[in-house]
Amino acid sequence: MKSLSRRPAAPGLCKAALAILLLLLAIPSFPGCSGTSSSAPGAPAQKPLALTGQVLGMPLAGGSPELLDASGNPIPLKSSQVDADGVFRLELSPADLPESPGYVLRFSTGGAQIRAMLLSWAGTGDFSGDESILSPATEAAFLLCSLTAGFNYTDYAAFLQAYENGAYDPDSPAVLGFAFREIFPALETAVRNHLAGAKAPVPDAAFICDLLHSQGNVLTAAPPPGQEDVLFIRQALAADDCSGLVFLSYPAEGAGLEGAAPVAVFSGTDADGKISWRAFDLDLGNGSIDALSVSAAELPGPAKAGGAQPFFTGTHSFAQATGPLRICISNLARFVDPDACGLDTGGGITDAVFKMAFQEAPGSQGLSIRFVRTDNKGKNRTVLNTTPVDDATVYESIPLNLTSPDNRDHIITAELVSGNDLLYSVSDAVDQTRYQAAGPMIAMAKMDETRADPAGPDIMNNIGQSNDSNVFPIAAGNVATHHILDLDRILGTGVVPLWDATDYGRNPIGDGAGRMPVIVIHGWQGNFGLRDAAKLCLWQNAPIYDDGNFIEYYLSKPALQKAVHLYFFRWPSYKHIEYNAGIFARLLSRVKESMPGTDLAAGLNDTDLGVAIITHSTGGLICRSAVETHLAFADGDDPYAYLRRALLVVSPNHGTPMAVNTYIQNSLCDISTQASGDLEWDSFDGNANIRFDLIHKFDYIKDRASRWNPDGPNLQAYDKHFLALLGNPALQTYNPWLAWLNQSFPGPGSGLEQKYILYSGWIRPNYLDAARHNTLKNGFALNTAGQFLQATGYQCDAALTISSNLFAKNPADKAFNPVSSNQIPLASWYPKSQVWFTRDWATTAPTTTPAAVFGNPADHPRKMAFRLFWDYDHINIRAGAVQGPNAWGSLDGFVNQGDIIADDVPIPSIYVTEELRRDYIRAALAFATGADPGFIGVRYNPLRYEPVFLCMEKDLMDVAP
Repeated sequence: MKSLSRRPAAPGLCKAALAILLLLLAIPSFPGCSGTSSSAPGAPAQKPLALTGQVLGMPLAGGSPELLDASGNPIPLKSSQVDADGVFRLELSPADLPESPGYVLRFSTGGAQIRAMLLSWAGTGDFSGDESILSPATEAAFLLCSLTAGFNYTDYAAFLQAYENGAYDPDSPAVLGFAFREIFPALETAVRNHLAGAKAPVPDAAFICDLLHSQGNVLTAAPPPGQEDVLFIRQALAADDCSGLVFLSYPAEGAGLEGAAPVAVFSGTDADGKISWRAFDLDLGNGSIDALSVSAAELPGPAKAGGAQPFFTGTHSFAQATGPLRICISNLARFVDPDACGLDTGGGITDAVFKMAFQEAPGSQGLSIRFVRTDNKGKNRTVLNTTPVDDATVYESIPLNLTSPDNRDHIITAELVSGNDLLYSVSDAVDQTRYQAAGPMIAMAKMDETRADPAGPDIMNNIGQSNDSNVFPIAAGNVATHHILDLDRILGTGVVPLWDATDYGRNPIGDGAGRMPVIVIHGWQGNFGLRDAAKLCLWQNAPIYDDGNFIEYYLSKPALQKAVHLYFFRWPSYKHIEYNAGIFARLLSRVKESMPGTDLAAGLNDTDLGVAIITHSTGGLICRSAVETHLAFADGDDPYAYLRRALLVVSPNHGTPMAVNTYIQNSLCDISTQASGDLEWDSFDGNANIRFDLIHKFDYIKDRASRWNPDGPNLQAYDKHFLALLGNPALQTYNPWLAWLNQSFPGPGSGLEQKYILYSGWIRPNYLDAARHNTLKNGFALNTAGQFLQATGYQCDAALTISSNLFAKNPADKAFNPVSSNQIPLASWYPKSQVWFTRDWATTAPTTTPAAVFGNPADHPRKMAFRLFWDYDHINIRAGAVQGPNAWGSLDGFVNQGDIIADDVPIPSIYVTEELRRDYIRAALAFATGADPGFIGVRYNPLRYEPVFLCMEKDLMDVAP
């Protein structure tokens, strides 16, 4: 992967100056750089760092605050002082501050101590925040999160979300993510008693286990009053012998726990040869939980006999859990080689065996490997075969035909079991877009080359909570994590019979006709469960499924087929955007060098032909990073030579407040991943304190408690790296990477602004007097999301702000950063652009309700062309004007129909009226053809005349050969 420092230079910049610039930029941007360093010889002394806070609830006499690293090692201080009110100030040299996932503040006196874990300090500037207020609450949380071998950052970060001004709020919606909330008040009281000098012992692990047992082990069935919006629950249970803790995480929506009996947890150890494990038994009784995740961790106890390896604490996932459950933690991670596991075609294409591989024979006497097939929902289990483990290191399933309906679009898993104990599992997917004789995936990167290393130095690829490394089943090395797929090669394979039956599907043009390659890049897939790389290979998550409506538009347009050749790039949404963009650049390079006969390689080798890109949502940032940072389309001195055009459709160029890691957003989708961290608001407008409702305000410092969680998204080194590149460690932003990417955006004259075209929707949630300006029925979910985002102060497309989609530059520019709920686009905002309004069909007079803006670059602050569609939401602008949840397949019936639809044919449009649909078509046709067709009196095919698709075709055809 190219260094992040390699920013594009303007064409014609002399090589010497470019080399000096790259050298200067490369110094602070070495991967893993924290942005802190000692002063160079002769340089001015570095300004001391200052930490300020307060000690509450503890005698102060004779005590002083200290700063430790996460391992408990003291950090040298230049000075330390505390006043009579407990307000303290620590000063230290930046050179003395070690790298650490967190820093411990400790105040000790009279044999007692009080601690807090500091998660949100970049170590590159002064700090004062809630986390630096030491109180009995922080000591109680510290005790809870120190129970297991590794500090439990996940629960400490959740505690901090409910901790403000030295007090813990048990009624905060954030506490449902804090696994110890049920016992926390009692533990805090015990800590207060101890600190007050009473004859109360220091609460230890046994005391905490007793508290967990005393709360009855009753699982939370639903959020309490006032917290109904919080749908994701985490809860801790203690084993009967206090040997370990079990953590359950589940969405409340799928929890049928009303009246369920308390859950008892029993624990025991076992061994077989070199393998040892601890099993935890729990019984949900008549209760049931959908999408349950269970993990376990040992509590301190006797050393393992024979020096056995530490147990691997993987997370077990259950599509649906009820009755007895048994999970195990073991040392098998030492023996299994997941990168050598998975489906093996033996050099063929459509027949394979699943191979299970060990790095070292485990010396087992009773282990078995059970090969299992499940459907795309993780259900309908079929045991294919079972084989005992002996002295071999590789084991195989029965032969599998990968095109058989029994196997296609299924998950194959190898489970290592001892009796009924599941100790380890590895999975792969029978991807129907991969295992075809035509070879649809012309380039791919597999898990064996993209696997994350949570303890590794690569800040681009070290997420700890995905099935890359520690969520069962582990993804096999054969899983295709990234790929470029050729649409022409999937046609005729039976994957989509409707597409095969079209004129183009029966006779795709293929390579060599001089067509311009167009790569479509999908957006973020953030539903819970989609950190599973194998599941992401299933059809319902395939990029060509995501863009099915646009593909059907393409299949109905012969002129477009003759001009462009469609490809699709798949990327996993749990990895960093910057990392995924680097893999995209690498795959493009492979095609360019190794597949010269393809149209994509032709475009990457001929600047007159070039490559065009269409993105949706987060795919826009994948594109931008590949183009601007990884220089994927560079040729000599021209960093963008092979890029003909990029249509950035609802691209989060400034991120979105919707991704800021709050309790509300965590309830809707999985936003505790690295890619979702890359979508947080870059605060270009100076807003680093977003208010999400009348009570809760979130600031960029508090957000770091979740962002920098080493057990979760693990963004600390990443953020510090880009803060250093920005040269402003005190910058108030939720998202240093995106702030850096935007600050580094080349100015006018680079040529890039002429190649990007920005697409945006703008919805009008149907409430109060806004209904009179609605043109589309966006549906309850997206209307609600739009109202929520508007409440933070931004006009939006229900997921992203207009300013983000349209890449605003000046936050005061209302045309590109509308914030008032009363604002509606006016023609005067875009004087050199085409602005179309709907009309009153009775009088034929235009109304004040806009339809579309076809933006002239002269009107844009960055001199980019833009397209704005009124009342189109984040999904409509990709799928067309059809209902979001039912978008895919809704236009199937129109693929082979002509331009005009008969009066008796139902149209699945969500325009408020048929007349409004025709107004939008008129605007799009005027833009696409250069001639106003006048009032439209016929019923146009909703697929062939989808307004957004018509405009996208125009923007592509303008640069096609």
